[in-house]
Amino acid sequence: MGAVLPVLKTKRFLYDVMTTRLNKLDAYAARNNDAYEDSATAILGVRQIGKTVLLKQLYNVAPDISEYRDCTGMPSDFDFDGYLRKLLDSGVKRLFLDEVCKIQRDSLADLIRFIKDACAFMSVTFTGSTNHNWKPQPDLLAELESSKNDNFIYNIQCISAEEFLLNLSKYAGDAIDMTNYFD
Repeated sequence: MGAVLPVLKTKRFLYDVMTTRLNKLDAYAARNNDAYEDSATAILGVRQIGKTVLLKQLYNVAPDISEYRDCTGMPSDFDFDGYLRKLLDSGVKRLFLDEVCKIQRDSLADLIRFIKDACAFMSVTFTGSTNHNWKPQPDLLAELESSKNDNFIYNIQCISAEEFLLNLSKYAGDAIDMTNYFD
């Protein structure tokens, strides 16, 4: 919490949708005694599509109230309850969990419970990779979709020509290096 994360300048179209959503969730909580409207957001897509970049950009909007955590290599005995207490004690209002698809299967029930519990106190946005051979933690998505909470699942697509050209025109003054437009 606090430090800005290094990230590309170019923004996916979903960035504007998500910043609006996060701002609305924060405004709702401010009017309702810091009670969040039970909301989780999943950002899914194939590998190397820009999910992590998007998550870091969203973190950077309000780093003083945000927490970014890469779930790669998270141990199976991770203390989700202790982590939630730490987040609440430090005033986190926006939690960004990257690569939840890499959390070990035996921790899945704890992760589901953690996300549901955390959503009462903060917005939770998480990413997971998908492809035609592997589906994202189906138990997690089914559990979140079936709950009566206000949850959203976005499947981020390959960057479109329109999105690419819009970003190119925004940053035309910079030295154009094509590697900066994709992650």
